[in-house]
Amino acid sequence: MATRWGTCHFVTQRAAVKYYKSQECDRAEVLRKIKDGEIEIGPPVVKNMDRLIIDNEEGRYFIEEGPRPTMYGENQRLFDQALSEGKTYFKSKDGLHYLQNPDGTYFGWPVGFITGPQFGDNGNPNPYQMSVNGPGGWHQRGSNYNGIDALKKWAVETQKKILSECE
Repeated sequence: MATRWGTCHFVTQRAAVKYYKSQECDRAEVLRKIKDGEIEIGPPVVKNMDRLIIDNEEGRYFIEEGPRPTMYGENQRLFDQALSEGKTYFKSKDGLHYLQNPDGTYFGWPVGFITGPQFGDNGNPNPYQMSVNGPGGWHQRGSNYNGIDALKKWAVETQKKILSECE
């Protein structure tokens, strides 16, 4: 289950008054909280791959943490750059993760992006695979389960090399 948290943002002033009434705050106190910036009317800014949810019962906005791909820490700078350019992170019904342009069209992973480890039980003696996107295409390597840590290390080192060559 995704992590979800409530915000101090409300859909309407009426919803804020109703919410705080259960905490023994009157309307004047709620108006003071709005004036002082303790609570706000309207949606909060949602960062990264998180999702904005309205709890209709409370009239309050919640933020749900969106999916994070494997190797997120290593890819964070690339994600932040793509998101600042208006791209969004999307997880499709079939479980595939990808970036999309503001108009909803597919956007390929940025150069240096790491995917994996993926598992493919197809009889391959090295069923785990990781990939790093390079300027000329994907660099890939496979491993068995015992070598998965070495595989991750290879991916991080390959990413650093590719990014340093592209600077």
